[in-house]
Amino acid sequence: MTPSEGLTVVTLVVAIISMMLSVIALWPHWKDSMAVVRDGVLWIALIAVVIGVVTGAFKRNQTSPGQSMKTRTSLEENAGPLREMPN
Repeated sequence: MTPSEGLTVVTLVVAIISMMLSVIALWPHWKDSMAVVRDGVLWIALIAVVIGVVTGAFKRNQTSPGQSMKTRTSLEENAGPLREMPN
């Protein structure tokens, strides 16, 4: 599972949980307590998604300088001759 798929699943699960808690909060006796629980779930989900995005961006940008130079050199070596486009 890719990180974007994981974040999509987390978002879907949190949306479903939030909707269920909102429906439960329709009853007058449970309104205040369910609103607090719902808000807590949403804050935890927001923090988890932000941490996931930051971690993914950090891991994507972790390359050694030698590795990027090797990749660039190999692309230049494998490049074929340039041809003109036919009219």
